[in-house]
Amino acid sequence: MRNVLIHGYATINDARVYDTAILNIPSLITALNDVIAEANEADTSRRQDA
Repeated sequence: MRNVLIHGYATINDARVYDTAILNIPSLITALNDVIAEANEADTSRRQDA
């Protein structure tokens, strides 16, 4: 989608962009928060083992 937004701005489907923002970004944020939490836990474990 990024390529279309950057190079094909005349053909952007507003509904698709809106749906992506509303439907997909919240789950992406959740997944990224999970990854960050796991990384923080691993970092904490390594510091305790050292």
